[in-house]
Amino acid sequence: MKNKKKIIIALICIVAIVAIVIIVCVILLKSKDKNNSKIQERGYYSYFNEKGIIKINIDDYVKLPNDYQHYQANSSEAKIEEIINNSEIEVPDELLKTYKDDVEQMMRKSAEREQVDLETFIMDHYGITKFESYLNFYEEDYKYTIKKDLIYQALAKDLNIKIKEKDVKEYFKEALNSGSTYDELKDNFGEKLMYLYTIDNAVNRKLEK
Repeated sequence: MKNKKKIIIALICIVAIVAIVIIVCVILLKSKDKNNSKIQERGYYSYFNEKGIIKINIDDYVKLPNDYQHYQANSSEAKIEEIINNSEIEVPDELLKTYKDDVEQMMRKSAEREQVDLETFIMDHYGITKFESYLNFYEEDYKYTIKKDLIYQALAKDLNIKIKEKDVKEYFKEALNSGSTYDELKDNFGEKLMYLYTIDNAVNRKLEK
């Protein structure tokens, strides 16, 4: 009788352990999906930098033309250009400001490497005396880059394209096969940029079909 009780208790313990393992696995899988969704979430565009994440609803800022899939451009790049020209796109002020902050950070790092201050760096390389003037001069270029990112995200949503980490690794497999690790690529390119490249590629391939 005692042995029977011991067996029952042992079985209960085993079942409990298995249940705990299953629960942990489910939590880890959900956590992984959650991390992926931070990069690309249905209907949202997330911009990452050292200050954090800016998350916007695509539908609030982009309205695609209804007939874009019928555009007869010679290449996906030309088709994207046509889609941008015929879409209603608003560049969020917060996104533009963050983009400019990133440009400033990049410029400061470049100036530090040359051991000069930011104003001297801008003057030496661009012939512009003030950094603020530099930002104003290139503001339309920044806005176009942001518009292009937003359009690709809107198209990914409309074409039902979902990017996961395995897709990013597949897109960057040439670099990975050459000896770089995934973490090294993230350090060099930034995880956001790697996902954007992969999304852009997936959208272009879809448009070319």
